[in-house]
Amino acid sequence: MSRRESANSLVDSPKIRALIWTYFLLLIAEGTLRKWLLPSLSDPLLLVRDPFLLLIYVLAIGRGVFPTNSYVVALTIIGVIAVAAGMTVGSHDPIVTAYGFDALFFHLPLIFVIPRVMNRGHILKLGRALLLLTLPMSVLMVIQFRSDPSAWINCGAGGGVGSQMAGALGKIRPPGFFTFITGAAQFLQLATAFLIFGLWRRGLYSHLLLMSAGMAVAISAVVSTSRLALGGIGTVLVMVGVVIAYDRKSITKLFGVLVPIGVVLVVATNLDIFHEGRQVFEARLKDAGDSGAGLAGTASNWTARVFGDFSGGLMAVPNAPVLGAGLGVGTNVGARKLSGMYGFLLAEGEWARVVLEIGPFLGVPYLIIRVMLCGMMFSRSARAARVGNALPMLLFGSSALLILCGQFSQVSTLGFAVMGAGMCLASVNAGRIDGKGSDSTYGKMEEVKSLKTGIAPYASKLRRGNSVEAD
Repeated sequence: MSRRESANSLVDSPKIRALIWTYFLLLIAEGTLRKWLLPSLSDPLLLVRDPFLLLIYVLAIGRGVFPTNSYVVALTIIGVIAVAAGMTVGSHDPIVTAYGFDALFFHLPLIFVIPRVMNRGHILKLGRALLLLTLPMSVLMVIQFRSDPSAWINCGAGGGVGSQMAGALGKIRPPGFFTFITGAAQFLQLATAFLIFGLWRRGLYSHLLLMSAGMAVAISAVVSTSRLALGGIGTVLVMVGVVIAYDRKSITKLFGVLVPIGVVLVVATNLDIFHEGRQVFEARLKDAGDSGAGLAGTASNWTARVFGDFSGGLMAVPNAPVLGAGLGVGTNVGARKLSGMYGFLLAEGEWARVVLEIGPFLGVPYLIIRVMLCGMMFSRSARAARVGNALPMLLFGSSALLILCGQFSQVSTLGFAVMGAGMCLASVNAGRIDGKGSDSTYGKMEEVKSLKTGIAPYASKLRRGNSVEAD
């Protein structure tokens, strides 16, 4: 990756930042639009973020911040070949091929645009919005949980009744704002990252917001009856230990995180809705065969599902056509367009789907790029953790598995993967935005807690390797 594309090179572009906010808000609102407000336009709304993403890229090219690093160059080459293969030896369907390109390639450069125009202060503002949204999200999920599966509030994309995933005991897995539970689960794990960081570094968010958001996340997680939500939140919590491993002094902040969480759990576990949700969750675990193994068994099952995706991809390599069945064939959109049925024509797991869609010669390098991207995110997050900035590592925990093996054919998964990864890289930046695009991160630094205070001591501490949060 060239130094010019380094996440340390910040450029002032309010227009691009506003469009990134629009992309983020549409990610949250996509399910609301497709289920309730514009159900007749459910299919076109799958691409509701794309026009704004295209405009981001146009403006980014104009400002010289569109990434031309090795990741984007490699993805472009693989994408162009995959499109050509899809139209010649694959499905021959331009709509299916275009949707496949959108899912696997089109959104990924945004990961590198975000840290070119946003710093940690901007990311914390996104985090505040996310924490505020946990409150109506929790209320909506409770209403959905307690409503009949055939109720209007539990409709699916296009206003279809009875299309939500079943939980247990006659309850659905409530998706909240989103089309399906996967979006809700990813929303909760990203919100958890900001919740933990807000507790970790006091003064960023109000105590009222943090305690309210903590209660909302706890209630939403239990009524979701989703192991995906539980596993995602657990992954973020594990990152707290990783941060402490890189910055031993930060262990003093652990008490300030655990006590509020303990208070939230004590209050939440005494609510009727929590007991209802736990009862349904336990019934679902029993149906899935996890109940006897307890929390450790559930975590083991969740881990096995994740690693099963990797092994499924490897097993698909010898069985896949050289250039694959065609870009987009393995998506739900491809299945409906080509066969008239919902489902997966190739494979449900992301790695197997990629290999079967675009073949091993393109699919394996594409998956390696996603693995390398995760490695780069962890490396930068670890460097930030060493100097006391825990936020990148927490955001890494919320997005790494989505980048690694998330089903990009699902629009919410793709959106949270891209936003989470971009925010992870941008939260490393604590510098003043430079309108000329110079590499000024180690020049004048501004305190995140107050952008009016001029020059902060962050840079000098960063050079000495001390914790920036030891003040």
